[in-house]
Amino acid sequence: MTKKSFYIVIIKSFKYLILFVLALVFLLSVIFSLNKRMHYDLAFMNYIAYLINEHEFVPYRDIFEINMPVSYLFHIAIGKLLGYSDIASNIANLIWLSIMVAVTWLIMKQFDRLIAFTSCILFGCIYIQSNFYMERDMIAVLPIATTILLSIYLKNTNLLKFKYFLIGVLFGVAAMFKPHLILGFPFLMIYNFINDFNNDKKNLILNYLKNTLLSLLGFSLIIFICILWLWQIDALESFWQILSSYTPLYTRMTRELQSNYLSYLFNSYRSFGGYGLLIVTSVLGVYIVLSEAFLEKTKRLSILLLFLAFIYSLYVVISGRFLGYHWAPYVYFTSLCTALVLFNPKTSQKLDRILFPLIVFIFTVTLTIGSSVKSTIAQFIFKIPPQSNELYFNQADEITNYLKKSLIPGSLVQPLNYCSGHLYGMLKSNAVIATPYIVDFYFYHHTSNKYIKRLRKDFIQRLKTQMPTFIIRSLINEDSCVNYSLSTFPELYNFIEKNYTVDYASETTIIYKNIKITD
Repeated sequence: MTKKSFYIVIIKSFKYLILFVLALVFLLSVIFSLNKRMHYDLAFMNYIAYLINEHEFVPYRDIFEINMPVSYLFHIAIGKLLGYSDIASNIANLIWLSIMVAVTWLIMKQFDRLIAFTSCILFGCIYIQSNFYMERDMIAVLPIATTILLSIYLKNTNLLKFKYFLIGVLFGVAAMFKPHLILGFPFLMIYNFINDFNNDKKNLILNYLKNTLLSLLGFSLIIFICILWLWQIDALESFWQILSSYTPLYTRMTRELQSNYLSYLFNSYRSFGGYGLLIVTSVLGVYIVLSEAFLEKTKRLSILLLFLAFIYSLYVVISGRFLGYHWAPYVYFTSLCTALVLFNPKTSQKLDRILFPLIVFIFTVTLTIGSSVKSTIAQFIFKIPPQSNELYFNQADEITNYLKKSLIPGSLVQPLNYCSGHLYGMLKSNAVIATPYIVDFYFYHHTSNKYIKRLRKDFIQRLKTQMPTFIIRSLINEDSCVNYSLSTFPELYNFIEKNYTVDYASETTIIYKNIKITD
């Protein structure tokens, strides 16, 4: 064995060791995730599913919310099949993650098995350790990833029409989670056209038009099914009213709160949600594939993944909201592209060609998830629990304990505030909400707008009609947006002052009890 060959063996052995450690961290993270508790949006969506399934609430009509229909259907299905507990959510997550990893493996196996393995464990580690856990932005990546899988494997001429129809269906599902996930659709179509019809120059335009129509038909089918479902449950009118009257106000809110909106967009975008290094490594990974790969289809797939990474970084800009989980689609595709830096055909045995990408990969992984890896190892070896939002969970637990002791048959509860543990506590105690307004966030922006005034009036009227037994006011994040306090909603303040007394108070929570209810 030559000196060069010896060094290559050492470097490759070290690479396998790094991947083994990363795989072990992923496996441990999956095991530890079975003890995760529900965070904000997951508890929020599970509580809505609980109201729909167990108390026959109708979304949009009985629950004022702006989420799209498939988001509700997804959580309704989880509730019916598994329930609404923490373990039910973790099992659902494990099923989703298993499917996601399988799809990712089949996609990235086109490069080689090592790349497929690396992609799966890198994405898995980032996902479990991040705030993407069971978020809609991440859940909806699965149908998009599946369209890539179909694009790769459905090559038979007899199946092309079916493939294009399914691509439309899957993007329809993704769009009914989050509408701007449709961004990747044109790129997927172009990728398929190049693969399927590049050799048929004569009928090129006809094939493009025909198969685009098939995809649009599949997309429209999902829209139609959602509309039909809303009509069937008597929610269509309410859905349209929220979509046409409230959603525009919501989308304008961030823009109007910023003194220089373009500067805000630029400064928020360039952070890439804390995952900016992934896009740099992704470009290097795709460059390596383009330089080293023999097959054109392999090169085209790498370009597609990089394009999707870039286009889904713009997904966040379109919404104008840069919350961590909004970067989920971008992170998925950059995770796959980052794994490509380890792409190394057997014919390429240059020492620097093997060593440099490995150094870049280790550097990227360390800076991206190093602290999470350290936390997981500490949890396994030293039994040190991970850092979590104790304030949120403590509040949820105190609300749960209070309601379980205090609720009587027929009791209704009205929560106030937005980002806090009150809905988690209400879910755990099986409390039923008094009005359609699960959060009161809607009442504190654009307060001079006629529609918001109408919402406020409707809220007070419903409170007077239902007279909930308890009103739970969370003090967490009470000033998270402009004028977000009871003092700016005098009608609500007066209603509580007149009809309720404080029955429980802590640093995070005030629970008011109806003065007409006796113990």
